[in-house]
Amino acid sequence: MEPRPLAERAPRVPVLAIVQYRFAPGEEYAVDYSADLSRTGVFVHAEVRHEVGSAVSLQITLRGGGLIEALGRVARAGLDADGAPGMGIAFERLEPAALAALEAVVGGGAA
Repeated sequence: MEPRPLAERAPRVPVLAIVQYRFAPGEEYAVDYSADLSRTGVFVHAEVRHEVGSAVSLQITLRGGGLIEALGRVARAGLDADGAPGMGIAFERLEPAALAALEAVVGGGAA
């Protein structure tokens, strides 16, 4: 999967949330933190990064107990705006309940 063109990216909202993710079924979840969240993806602070295009299963625990479960792909691996290492993960599939939880945090604007 190619990275999304800038026109397709939604505005990002700084959100510190616990992110559990894994790259293969049966693999233990790694646990890190988000830097920001948008309607189309999340940037996860991570020392170990995977290749662009890698499929990933995510569980994002929001303050107040909301949970976003999603399937996505690594869209970029590198540094965030503050120079911290991590991965930008684009959402590929969100269930309606996860989308509702996401929109409650970032707003319901179109991507």
